[in-house]
Amino acid sequence: MLAVLFVVLGWRASIAWEQYQGVVACERVFEEAHELLHKQADVDAAVARFEKCLAMNPLYYPAYEILVHIYEERSDRTRARATIERGVKALGEEPRIQRLAGVYYLNCEKKPARAAEFLEVALRAAPDDRVCQALLRQARKDAP
Repeated sequence: MLAVLFVVLGWRASIAWEQYQGVVACERVFEEAHELLHKQADVDAAVARFEKCLAMNPLYYPAYEILVHIYEERSDRTRARATIERGVKALGEEPRIQRLAGVYYLNCEKKPARAAEFLEVALRAAPDDRVCQALLRQARKDAP
């Protein structure tokens, strides 16, 4: 019985180590992308690296945030929306992705009712977020 316990614990430790290595690798790719974007101004290469980062770890919020902003600056609402939807699907009710979705739908899509839905979810998880509170007030004011 003790041998089985060691095998199970060893297997779990192995999985945890692999997950940790994946997070570290994702962060390295993210840093490379960030450098490409800010130091070399190679936006296309940076986008490819940010996408690679998300392929490695779909729970890595910072990559979603930067990609959405890049797509917004390029007026590529289709990709921005797809990135938001992918982030919401991967991260669920995580308040940062919900807030990002709310801001996107409020400012870019001009859909305040949809924005309010995301902002309400964000505020349930982070009720003291004053920026989110102000955004929700604005969304409700702008909603038909």
